[in-house]
Amino acid sequence: MNHILSLGARAACALLFTAATACAANDGPSDPGSIDERADELSVTLPSFVTLRADLRRCLDPMCGGFFVRDVNQQGTEQYVSRLDFQESGLPTDAIAAVQSAPLNELVLWGHLGHQESRFQTRTFMVLEAFRGMPNVTPRAGDAFYQVHARRPPIACFVAPCPNEIASLLNTKSEEVFDRISVDRAALPWVDKQWLASRVATHDVVAVGTLVEGENLPGGVERVLEASQVFVRLPEGVGPCPTTPMFLCTEGTSVLEQRTEDRCLVQVGCVPQSICPLFIAACPSGYTLTSWTAAPSGCPAYACDPSFTLR
Repeated sequence: MNHILSLGARAACALLFTAATACAANDGPSDPGSIDERADELSVTLPSFVTLRADLRRCLDPMCGGFFVRDVNQQGTEQYVSRLDFQESGLPTDAIAAVQSAPLNELVLWGHLGHQESRFQTRTFMVLEAFRGMPNVTPRAGDAFYQVHARRPPIACFVAPCPNEIASLLNTKSEEVFDRISVDRAALPWVDKQWLASRVATHDVVAVGTLVEGENLPGGVERVLEASQVFVRLPEGVGPCPTTPMFLCTEGTSVLEQRTEDRCLVQVGCVPQSICPLFIAACPSGYTLTSWTAAPSGCPAYACDPSFTLR
């Protein structure tokens, strides 16, 4: 552990505490007082996507104890911010709580630096949007951060593959076309892959992954965005759900349900009651079990949904 302090940090401690009080550095990249020297890496006006980690150094707040933030897909130096400011985000209270309760390695934020505070010359990070990753999932080393959108207008394909998806490399102007999304690496057992893949395809979430070759199809080798972590946009919840008829099933039958890609449970009919396996799925920490009566027999089907998406 490095306990060497910069001259600026020592001076700040000496002015505010006499004799015995000291500031201790703990693996910070540099003293927060030097943030002006690096202010061009994160902008006060131009938003960017960042990851963050806690500042474990011990000295006078707000000079220590905040966060180190870094642009994704960039090699820039981490920058110290004293706190996260949600004033410009418009996020509801429950979404802010989902950010504040998340492990820092499960967050990606979009925002910009706040203006420099006059007394200690620190800055806040102004959050505009927040994304939270799947609990207990570690992205593969070397994977990049993307957002996905459909090619407009789409190209007409007579045989597969059909590269009508575009992966935008965050914090850059780089884009690459591809054919299909795979979330197998990002989904723990019992996580609904249909829901997760739909979020990547149509909801502007942040997918950490790499573009790889897939199957050799009649039109050539497909290109697959293989995600190793997915950060859903907050707030994220069930729905919107369609209005559908309710079935009144007779004795000896059960209501049959389907789960949509928005995780809505839609009644689709009645099915004779069956003898079902005495089995209940177990969800890992950070996930909540959801069940429904599924085709073809009306026996329970299960999914483990991230608990923060069900509040």
